Amino acid sequence: MTADTHVARPRWTGSLGLFSIVWGLACLPCCMPIGCIYNRVVLPPAYLDFLRSARWWYMTFWMVAMTTSLTTSVLLIVAGALLRRRRPGVERLYRAYAYMVLGEVVCIPVHTAVCHWHAGTPLDDAVLSMIATLVGLLATAAFPAYVLVFFRRPGIREQVESWREPTADASGTE
Repeated sequence: MTADTHVARPRWTGSLGLFSIVWGLACLPCCMPIGCIYNRVVLPPAYLDFLRSARWWYMTFWMVAMTTSLTTSVLLIVAGALLRRRRPGVERLYRAYAYMVLGEVVCIPVHTAVCHWHAGTPLDDAVLSMIATLVGLLATAAFPAYVLVFFRRPGIREQVESWREPTADASGTE
């Protein structure tokens, strides 16, 4: 390969890919403990009493949330590894990751509000709990929102499209 045909590897693929892998690995063991700590520290007693009485409903939600968190962590690790190798289609993995996390960000406050309403939590306790929930979810949504915007940039889109393997060479043969 001559110097004229060598294409420089963009630096963003390595840094974003590495960040994705590290963030995905960091989130794997954190899903369950952070949720348990949040439940014990932030939630008011009336809410916790309601959760104990509606165990089946809460456990179903919890299992779906944990499965989604595990899936998004693994998806982010795989997307980061593929991005570092500049593989075609990696933007679809990032998009899937982002939409799954943003879906969780929409569902969790609704779940929390419904539980507070059913539990009859005093308004001041419910408001503080909802504020804590929303602050945490805004922080959670930051990276997925960034990824969605980042891969929509024309320059980035062109670079990612250039990773696709051509189906035919210039002479028209396979």
